[in-house]
Amino acid sequence: MWKANCRDKDLATADATLREIPLRTGYVLERWKHGVDVELPKIEGNFNVEKLRTICLFEADHNMNNKYIGKTAIAHAEFQKRIAHEQYGSRKSRRATEVSLNNRLTDDLMRLNGQRGAICSNDAKSCYDRISHIALSLALQSQGVPAKVVEGMLKTIQQMNHSIKTAFGISKISYCSDRRGLPLQGMPQGHGAAPTGWALLSSPLIDAMRSIGFGF
Repeated sequence: MWKANCRDKDLATADATLREIPLRTGYVLERWKHGVDVELPKIEGNFNVEKLRTICLFEADHNMNNKYIGKTAIAHAEFQKRIAHEQYGSRKSRRATEVSLNNRLTDDLMRLNGQRGAICSNDAKSCYDRISHIALSLALQSQGVPAKVVEGMLKTIQQMNHSIKTAFGISKISYCSDRRGLPLQGMPQGHGAAPTGWALLSSPLIDAMRSIGFGF
């Protein structure tokens, strides 16, 4: 439906307006508060729970807003040179193979120069899931994202009911924030702004490590 609407000027204008109002005001549509969690195998044929990746399916128009937020925020950060040089994820013209090459070259240089050193290869497991919304809000606002825009995006995550999709269909039972009222945190895999969120949040951490002598 969204693809068809974009071919008609009047329908495209109506769609854009309906998405822009929540974007500017921080209002969250009720239908945006339902997500469907789908498990994807990280390794083909291995269905061990530890080897599955949870992807959250959002309403399409809501996630288009998320992608817009992420795209504009990362572009502004790149232009202002506010992303740590060591951060290779979620950036244009950066590749994982270059990280591996840098590691190898570092090893070679230390060996040739007789230098002491250590390299920590750490898997930041569930890094998106463990993002604190307070820290993320500050990181996004520091790149010029308006507070209302951030508020609407994060409120949707905090108030969302999650169903689970399996081979038997979508579950009738859902889960959400606990009874104590503690809001859900993190950025679900599949969220349009999650890659940008992690890049902007991790960059100050990298800068802080470098400031006390742990850097590359």
